[in-house]
Amino acid sequence: MEKVADYAAFGVAWYWLLDPQLRSLEILELDPQGRYLHVLGASTGTLEKIPGCEGLTLDLDAIWAAIDNLE
Repeated sequence: MEKVADYAAFGVAWYWLLDPQLRSLEILELDPQGRYLHVLGASTGTLEKIPGCEGLTLDLDAIWAAIDNLE
């Protein structure tokens, strides 16, 4: 939780939590009051609209498969 507060204090607009063990992606956005709001959560599939990253597409299934191949 310290990192989140530090990032907010420095004005980091987007905070991503990518957890390969839980197979989850959470994206949070810093609001005008300096708090992070949850704007996206996913665990599978292809994400074509990533908040704050226009034009980026993420294939979570391919990411998890690539991670599995590293093990």
